Amino acid sequence: ATSAIIKEYTQADLPRLYDTAGRFDAKTAFQDRINSIHGLWDQMSLVCPDHVALNDPIHDGGVKMTYRDAAARITLLAGGLQALGVCKGDKIGLFAENSYRWALIDGAVLKAGAVDVVRGALGPVSELAFILRDSDSKACIVQDATLLQSMATEMGSTLSLPQTGFVIVMDSGGLSGEDIRHKCGMS
Repeated sequence: ATSAIIKEYTQADLPRLYDTAGRFDAKTAFQDRINSIHGLWDQMSLVCPDHVALNDPIHDGGVKMTYRDAAARITLLAGGLQALGVCKGDKIGLFAENSYRWALIDGAVLKAGAVDVVRGALGPVSELAFILRDSDSKACIVQDATLLQSMATEMGSTLSLPQTGFVIVMDSGGLSGEDIRHKCGMS
């Protein structure tokens, strides 16, 4: 069974997925078939499940992930966010540089029904703090413990946001959650 936003392809549809030069034609392939951005991951996992969706040669010794695997991880992460209390329309601060992790968590935030408030992790910490405060974000997802430590220093150990329900660190650098809280003065 597929979700309501995904429409199955028949064999007759497959030639239409490619232009005359043999390149994948996303506009033709998905026109009138997807009504959300996050639905694209599920759709691509049906159309070409074993094709590489994410290729990140920089992080974790190089990561290649198929559409099938990416869509499954996005669904799992979205469920985790919902279990943490994320609801439709909630705003989630997402401060990270481009990586496979960013693509997965971005898709998960959207699939959970939330809105991600994004900024690169290399932005000034004062700007990231302002964005988080001004956006009325329910939670914050940061690239790594170093960024969290800088933000905690800038904003106070509780990130000065009573509405912030939780913080997720995308790359713990091998630290436990307790070690990160201690390092950031959030114990």
